[in-house]
Amino acid sequence: MRYKTRIEIDRPVAEVFTIVATDFVDSYPKYCSEAAKVDIHPPGPLAVGTTGTITGRIRSGLHSVDFRVTAYELGRLLSFESWYRGMSSRASYFFVATRHNTTKLTIIDEIDVGGVRAWLFLLTKPFVRAGARADARRLKKLIESGNRHGR
Repeated sequence: MRYKTRIEIDRPVAEVFTIVATDFVDSYPKYCSEAAKVDIHPPGPLAVGTTGTITGRIRSGLHSVDFRVTAYELGRLLSFESWYRGMSSRASYFFVATRHNTTKLTIIDEIDVGGVRAWLFLLTKPFVRAGARADARRLKKLIESGNRHGR
């Protein structure tokens, strides 16, 4: 399953990249509805090869997803791969500056599932896409409001 989310944020690329990538540990739980906490192993800045765990909520239970940074290009690209219960996924954030000093952010998510799970994901794809769009709107609001400390 692959889906793309695009959003324009009324802030320069450097600011958007800082919040999304540099401040990932703090900012991701503020805009991702399923994330409660991000831990980096060992603690420090993100770079290619950085690993970590995202602890989150699905329905009423907690789950942990392990991830690894696969691409990190300052001001341009941040990519992850992750795995959870036999499923793997990739997420890439592409940052593009516009002439009006705004940022076009494109997020591409890919989830690899097989067998019976593939049918389940096909059925839930509209809900997953809606969740990704809602997360992107929360990210836009977080950045444009300047309120990085609230949820």
